[in-house]
Amino acid sequence: KVTERALNELRRMRDDDFFLFVHYFDPHNVYVHHEEFSRTDAYDGPVRDWDPRINELRRRRFDMNSDDIAYLRDLYREEVAYTDFHVGRLLAELDELGLRENTLVVLVADHGESFMEQGWIGHTRYLYDTFTHVPMIWSLPGTLAPAVIDAPVSLVDVMPSILAWAGAEPA
Repeated sequence: KVTERALNELRRMRDDDFFLFVHYFDPHNVYVHHEEFSRTDAYDGPVRDWDPRINELRRRRFDMNSDDIAYLRDLYREEVAYTDFHVGRLLAELDELGLRENTLVVLVADHGESFMEQGWIGHTRYLYDTFTHVPMIWSLPGTLAPAVIDAPVSLVDVMPSILAWAGAEPA
């Protein structure tokens, strides 16, 4: 639904300057199985039948073995693959509409997920790399050269950077 609405907005705004914020919430608990991106078919353990809400998984985290944790991690990876597919649909539409070469695309994640690396499931509570080292990808074909930046950056850098690219002053 998020992608369909975003595609409709892109089509509607195609002839204007625009800012489009698309917020995917899929790679969050409750982790949903996506058959077309399945990584969990081989798992036949008990977690498949548990209440999948995060508080219940956290409560039962010490009852899980490595296969159970791998199952949860793979469900999460299905969510990431599902979201990646839909981001790809948006990028393809930018190409189809002839907007790609003149559109700054910024993709960021707000946090990572832990699968018992520090005895925790999900996010919150800690500031380990598992939670804070997340993707931040900027793309503007023909303007931004491909690069990997090793210096730490923060989500607070996103808005002022977008405004700078747009030639606008922060309010």
